[in-house]
Amino acid sequence: MDISEKLVELRIDLERLCDGFSTVDLSKNVILSTRVKILYELKIHDRNPGELISTLCVAKSNLANIIKSMIDDGVVTSYKSGTNLKNVNYTITQKGINELNAYLDRMSECFYNNFAGDTMQLSSKMDEILRILNTKKQGEKND
Repeated sequence: MDISEKLVELRIDLERLCDGFSTVDLSKNVILSTRVKILYELKIHDRNPGELISTLCVAKSNLANIIKSMIDDGVVTSYKSGTNLKNVNYTITQKGINELNAYLDRMSECFYNNFAGDTMQLSSKMDEILRILNTKKQGEKND
């Protein structure tokens, strides 16, 4: 299997895992939606629209619609940044943190249910992959 085939297989398997696909009842228990990704990014730190677009690879119009819905739901708030009133940042609310934590709990449960017995080894390998990806990401920021 060449690298491109490994990448496709890994992406399919990660998507299945992240979407909470249950090998027991063949259903999706936990969907990793753009909403969840935004909440996760905002939990790390406040972001502006451009940062969310580039980090999550979403279209500006899609982000605007999702953010509006999230503000209406009370999971995200926006605030003006600096002296330029066009600069907007988003921050997660306590309600958003609660929603994200509930999602993360469901995802953990799904992971442990689907990979019982292999969780320590898989977690260790994920740490290795994330370390490599984060090193690469930091290198791109410095270029």
